Amino acid sequence: MTAFPTDCRIALVGAASHLGQELLSVLAEQGIPVEQLVALGPAGTVGREFSYGEDDDVSLQNMDTFDFSTVSLVILADTAAVAVKVGPRAVKAGARVIDASGHYSTEPGVPMVVAGVNSDDLDAVERKRVVSAPTASAVQAVLALAPLYDSFQASRAVITAFHSTADAGREGMDELFRQTRGIYVNEPPASNKEIFAKQIAFNVIPQVGGFAEGGATDDELAVALAVRKALDPDLRVHVTAARVAAFVGLGQYVTVECDRPVTDKEAREVLRQADGLSVVDHRVDEGMVTMAETSGEERVFLSRLRSDLSVDSGVSFWSVSDGTRLQALNIWQIAVLLTGGTVSWGALPVAEDDGDEDGDE
Repeated sequence: MTAFPTDCRIALVGAASHLGQELLSVLAEQGIPVEQLVALGPAGTVGREFSYGEDDDVSLQNMDTFDFSTVSLVILADTAAVAVKVGPRAVKAGARVIDASGHYSTEPGVPMVVAGVNSDDLDAVERKRVVSAPTASAVQAVLALAPLYDSFQASRAVITAFHSTADAGREGMDELFRQTRGIYVNEPPASNKEIFAKQIAFNVIPQVGGFAEGGATDDELAVALAVRKALDPDLRVHVTAARVAAFVGLGQYVTVECDRPVTDKEAREVLRQADGLSVVDHRVDEGMVTMAETSGEERVFLSRLRSDLSVDSGVSFWSVSDGTRLQALNIWQIAVLLTGGTVSWGALPVAEDDGDEDGDE
């Protein structure tokens, strides 16, 4: 990965959000000096400070009055409502914008990019000066599906996603903690219900995001859209998402149907060689990676890889990641690419897979 230009000043809108906090960590780890970064938030948060790296702090400035002509790159890590107000101002001021809010995801001419998969789509950025960065669930799905699409012409994917409370931010994790503690002292969960529509402790909620026309949720549609944009607009994709009583991690069960013949052994070999993935698939009780084990990890872990016997040619697998970190790393890599650099998920730390080719110990 090439060095980030020292003359490219970055404005991070939504630095106080869960994704914004992860981005601050990633930017500090990548050696971006605090002088090269501006953290922005709404008027009521101005002056709030966050640690940056080991020795520095950043203080929130007012996003409503900030002069975007003083920065080269703007990252929108807040809500779509904020992006509606801030995005056009940043573009008008001459900055390039990475939108993680979803606001620009369906706008014609705006590419949606998973670094290393469809990075060439960034060539279109100069027309609109905006690139859409997919959700965590979409990045995870695309990274796992891309090698199978390239090697075996995947034609259909069914994704069932299990979201922890982490992607709802600190407030969501706190609600799970309060409800869990409250149940043990006979406190009704409803008294601690603010973030999620239903009790989350000891429960699974079959909804992530608001409902759209047809019964799918915004999150499910966003993942399907990102997969098609990154890989193939004709790829058939069906996504179901649920919120589970876990504090960290993002899990997905993925079933892939392919037009070319594929065995689980062939798929495993292709996935092992792909950037951003680690295959940890040993067919014993402890031979897989779970959501709780992903905190702070920088790649997608694949387990339970097997042939799908219900179709002529297909495989299914379990994947997990630290979704928020994965999303932040994708945004960082997009920033590097926009400034003329090169990136590789393979340059990130990798967990070793010491299983044999058929997944057995």
